[in-house]
Amino acid sequence: MSRSGSKRNKSIRVKGGYPLVRIVVMLVFLLLFVVVGSMLLNQKKAYDRVLEKNQNLDQLEKQALAENENVRHMNDRIGSDDYIEEIAREKLGLVKTQETVFVTDSN
Repeated sequence: MSRSGSKRNKSIRVKGGYPLVRIVVMLVFLLLFVVVGSMLLNQKKAYDRVLEKNQNLDQLEKQALAENENVRHMNDRIGSDDYIEEIAREKLGLVKTQETVFVTDSN
C-alpha cells in the first residue's frame, strides 16, 4: 500500500503542479519575448537609417559622376579652335574679317 500511496501523492503533485513556478517561467518567457522584440525594432530602425544613407550616397555618386563627365567634356573642348571662336564671338563680340554685323533694336 505504500507504493500506491506514493503514486497517488506524485499524481496529485503533478496534476496540481507548482503554480508559482509556472508563473515565474511564463514571466521569464514574456520578458525574453519583450527583450527580443525591442532588439528587433532597434535593428530595424538602424537598418532603415543605413539604407537611407546608402540611397543618399548613391544619389551623390551619380551627381558626382555626371559632373565629372561634364568637366571632362569641357576639358576636351577648351583647347579646340571651335570653342575659342565661340567664346570670342559670345563674350568678346569679335567677328571674322569678311563678316557683316547687323545690329537689331530689341524694342
